[in-house]
Amino acid sequence: MKKLILKYFAPKSVEPEIHRKELVLNSMLGFFFLMLAIFELLVIRHEIESISYTGVFVFAISFIPFISSYYFSRKGRINIASAIFISTFTIGSIYGLVLWSAYLPAVLLSFTLITIITGVLINSRAAFLYAIFVSFLLI
Repeated sequence: MKKLILKYFAPKSVEPEIHRKELVLNSMLGFFFLMLAIFELLVIRHEIESISYTGVFVFAISFIPFISSYYFSRKGRINIASAIFISTFTIGSIYGLVLWSAYLPAVLLSFTLITIITGVLINSRAAFLYAIFVSFLLI
């Protein structure tokens, strides 16, 4: 079972820097697939108990960016996969910023986490530009 799971998330590139980025991205994608699957089961259980089936389809749409990011990662397009991964979390953080502004500490922490992820997956220049973008959003 362990080899089967590792087969789908093992990096394919041979260049050391791209190999490292792909390994980090695939590890994060695997973790978020697991989290989304568990959360999806909880949503389905809640929907079945309350006899309301409206939220399952909307929540299932949240898998699309992660699946497309995984697809591009497996095809060797790490920068596109990283951009999709980062933009997915950025959209969620901007939604929290619009709803609750910067009074919610989770919004500021999520922007910080995304900046660090940008630095790891893309490069430090992209992380700096992302930090400037977030600063303008917060102002």
